[in-house]
Amino acid sequence: MTHLLKPTLAALICSKLLLVSVFAHPSHEAHSTRFNVKSTGSSGNNFQNQVSIEADHGFRTLRSNAIPSHSFGNFPNRGNPNSMSPQNFELRMSLNPQIANQPTAADAYLFGIAVNGVPFEPGTAETWEGNHDWREEAKTADGKKRLGLDENNAHVQPTGLYHYHGIPWGLIAELRKDNPRAGIDEPLLVGWAADGFAIYYLEGLRSSWRLKTGKRPGSPRGPGGSYDGLYTADYEYLAKSGDLDYYNGRFDATAENPEGEYRYYLTDDFPFLSRYFVGFPDESFSKHRGGSGGHPGHMPPPPHGSSGHSFSRHGPPPHRF
Repeated sequence: MTHLLKPTLAALICSKLLLVSVFAHPSHEAHSTRFNVKSTGSSGNNFQNQVSIEADHGFRTLRSNAIPSHSFGNFPNRGNPNSMSPQNFELRMSLNPQIANQPTAADAYLFGIAVNGVPFEPGTAETWEGNHDWREEAKTADGKKRLGLDENNAHVQPTGLYHYHGIPWGLIAELRKDNPRAGIDEPLLVGWAADGFAIYYLEGLRSSWRLKTGKRPGSPRGPGGSYDGLYTADYEYLAKSGDLDYYNGRFDATAENPEGEYRYYLTDDFPFLSRYFVGFPDESFSKHRGGSGGHPGHMPPPPHGSSGHSFSRHGPPPHRF
């Protein structure tokens, strides 16, 4: 059972003020402005989605209680024993993000934040027998959801934090209220990463990551069994096999930047959202600062020996397709 939250986010984003202050190109964000969404929540609790976004002095600042603005699943549930509760976020992102010389692993950070104030955190804390080389995924290659994910590819941490592991379908539906073709005819802005680069959704885009062939090593080196997407290490990167680069992103030409601006994309297939930053993540997203209440964790490179490239801390530079 899900619970519909009103008023919708779409009703707010159609206003001229929001379009200019939140979704405009950074160079246009000269004024400090805010919007708020308030709704009623689930399981007998009166939750209100509260989020404000300010863009000024070279930074975008988002304050949020991380309660979603759309329908969501029941928590706790059989796969997730945690109850949702309001958080207290104040997150900052550069309005002029820059590509770094080397990528930064995202496992010590919240990856990003959606326009409704709910965080993106694609990785998990679960491992095979405590071995971080075998980090579990919340969704397998055949689309099977795990760990109590709801219809928005989201679930709840022990601290009560509701967060997305993949495409937030409820949010996308909200954003499509006034434009049903959003995310179909052109990319749909869904949020921002901690390094300031935007996160988009566009139907049909494919990542360049694929399942490895064969079987995993058995104990004590690995869990054994066929590569099926249960673990991050089940995948390998095959350059240009899809539409996106190593970091599930690409450079898109825009009216403001004909040379192209870098964008991360959400996809239905692994990695669903990048596990690395191409830019410089702001420390306000650091889990060590208590930003998410989650599991800081460390995601070292998966086992070697595949024909492609596994996730590593020295990935290729962002690719221009």
